[in-house]
Order: sequence, then structure tokens, then C-alpha cells
Amino acid sequence: ELYLDLMGHDINNMNQVGMGYLEIALDSFGLEDSKRDMLRKPLEAMTNSSRLIDNVKKLRRVSEGDMYLRPVDLNKLLEEAIAEHGQAAGRDVAIHYGPKDNARVLANELLKDVFVNLLNNAIKHSDGAVTINIYQAPEDADGKKFYRITVEDDGPGIPEELKTAIFDHILRGRARVGGNGIGLYLVKKLIDNFGGSIAVEDRTPGESPRGTRFIIKLQAA
Repeated sequence: ELYLDLMGHDINNMNQVGMGYLEIALDSFGLEDSKRDMLRKPLEAMTNSSRLIDNVKKLRRVSEGDMYLRPVDLNKLLEEAIAEHGQAAGRDVAIHYGPKDNARVLANELLKDVFVNLLNNAIKHSDGAVTINIYQAPEDADGKKFYRITVEDDGPGIPEELKTAIFDHILRGRARVGGNGIGLYLVKKLIDNFGGSIAVEDRTPGESPRGTRFIIKLQAA
């Protein structure tokens, strides 16, 4: 509890101060690209550090059972995630979302973190331009109504042998796929607690280097 409180408050505050000065430096100084990269790299590292701290805090909330579920507006959360986290400095990122149904699902505000992590991963693990397509549609299964959300990208994809391990924090960390690995671990924990499911497959069947598709199913509210 002490470590989590230190990370969640003191260390995160330190990160925010450093990030603020780096952002000011990037906006204020007329630097050539190579020198701007020397500022972008520590800014990116500190941003990732803050995101990791936030994810750990949310994992604690899941583990403590603080997961009161209620009807939430799926479109609203998706659009917020796209607006807040669908851009990357110096990168050509295109995010397309549609078609849209008037969807309400059983979850809570942490559902946005599921989409934030998936968008961040798609951008972070691709080089150059990247296109991300998001779709959602109703689906019936076992007499219940769900919403199926797919998030697909045209990045480098996930090797077949790692598809079963990417939601496991320990295995994923050892394989060094996707940095610290806690992002997709949190995604899986949240989806499980919402009573839904998540799976991963190749965007183009049998051709993993041509992109990845995540498939999420959430209970309709």
C-alpha cells in the first residue's frame, strides 16, 4: 500500500513536473529534428512511466473488487479514447471508427482504459504511418445480447507463438513484447471483470506481419 501510494502521488507528481518542462522546451526552442528527438525520448519515457503507475492503481482497484458495473455509453468512451490518445508526435496516425450503433454496455469508466491501451499499443509498436480501424456491432450468443468491438491495425503484427501469452504479464515481460507488458494484462483483467471476452488474431488470416485484430465482446446493458 505504501509503495502504491508513493507511486500514485509523489513519483507521479515528479513525472508531471519533468514532462511539463520538456513540453515547454519542445514548444519554445527552434531545434533541429535530431535535437528535438533528444527531448522527445525522455518525455516519452516519463509519459510511459506515468501510464504504468496509473495502470498499477487500476489493477489494485480490480483486485480489491471495486468494480461496480453499470450501463455505459460505448460510443462516448470510444470517441474519448480516440480523441485523447489517438495521436503521436511526429507520426502519421489515422483512426477510423464506424459504423456506430446506439450501444450501451455493462461496464464502468475504466472501459476507456481498454481502448486507450489498445490504441497506444498499435501506435507504439508500429513504424511510420499506421491506420487503425474500429468497428462495433450487436451480436447474440446463448440467448444474451453482446456488442462486438474490433480494433485492428496495419502494423507489424504479433507472431503466432506469442498470441497466447500477450495477456500474461510475466510471460509477456520475458518475451520483451510490448515493453512492460502490464497494459494488455490490465485490458484482460478489466474485460474479465466486465463479464466479457477478448481475443487476438491476424488482421489478414495467416499473415501476422500484416497487422493485428483484437476482438472484444461486452454484455449489452
